[in-house]
Amino acid sequence: MLLIVGSKEDHNINRLADAAKWRGHPYRLIHTDADPPPSITWKPGEKDITINGETFSAESASLFIRYDVFSNDDEAKKSAIFDALRGWAAAYPAVGMLNRGNETLEMSKPRALVLAKECGFDVPMSWITSDFNRFAVKDGFIAKPVAGGDYARPLTDMPESADRPWIVQEKLVYPELRLFRAGSSYLAFEITSEVLDYRTTRDFTLKEVTPPPGLVEAMGKLTDRLGLDYAAADLKTNPRTGKLEFLEVNTMPMFTGYDDAAQGRLSDAIFLTLKKMEKSAAPKLKIAPKP
Repeated sequence: MLLIVGSKEDHNINRLADAAKWRGHPYRLIHTDADPPPSITWKPGEKDITINGETFSAESASLFIRYDVFSNDDEAKKSAIFDALRGWAAAYPAVGMLNRGNETLEMSKPRALVLAKECGFDVPMSWITSDFNRFAVKDGFIAKPVAGGDYARPLTDMPESADRPWIVQEKLVYPELRLFRAGSSYLAFEITSEVLDYRTTRDFTLKEVTPPPGLVEAMGKLTDRLGLDYAAADLKTNPRTGKLEFLEVNTMPMFTGYDDAAQGRLSDAIFLTLKKMEKSAAPKLKIAPKP
């Protein structure tokens, strides 16, 4: 039984439900922002969890859960639902769960740059600094946050100094490559745009391409070291060498736009990765007694 959990507005969980349905696999789609909200009962130390009146066993379940970043629900409610369900799955290794090896769900971008180079990626010249005055010619550099998913911006748009460190890197150019790993599957997508960060506009092109073998090897090594079996790395082209260079790795990336370009093969790869983790495809369900 695949438990798929997230906001009603999160197209990624709805797409994964479509993949499970297409494969004829049992699943439950649980919206964290439903009205009324999902009812959850779990006694730590016991393997069963009851959600909306159905009891699921850790011995035959897998969980795909995304934190709700879409609804206006109270953050305490969002965190409680996420922590309760992921805590149950994390407590029992029998539950199929992506990125189980990355227990903290944390991803340090500076650390990832170091590890990426050790694993075989080319990495752009990078600094972690709040002193932008050290760059005499700013045109060739960009700045992006050390933490979080905010957009990259030209260093020329930044003040001489900041109240916190930023990642400063030499400016790379398109094409950009997003390389997904889902279990043993790797899918790559080429992106071109006229703006620095294509996420700020709808004016970009995206197409599936053959994953470069050298980058697949490096991605496998990096994600293994980070305890990730589902992730996406972003790379961009060095204008001097023409090589793709590593920017960052995302631990629970959105995928629907890329899945469209791959005609559903990406969501299917994610689903199959979770399915392989289940001990049994047959659900062990029972209706919980009324209190």
